[in-house]
Amino acid sequence: MDTPLDELDLDSVKAIYLLLDLEEAFQVQIPNTMLSPEIFVFPQALYDAMQSILRL
Repeated sequence: MDTPLDELDLDSVKAIYLLLDLEEAFQVQIPNTMLSPEIFVFPQALYDAMQSILRL
């Protein structure tokens, strides 16, 4: 969870597809206010963001 996503081959295009896949899989919409570069640095940050959304 602490390996940088770019080291896991996640580039900007793949990040967009990942977001779309997460929204579809969990039937949620990620608010624009949460879309920041910081959530794409580490898997833990993305996980925490999704947990936050799912608790709403």
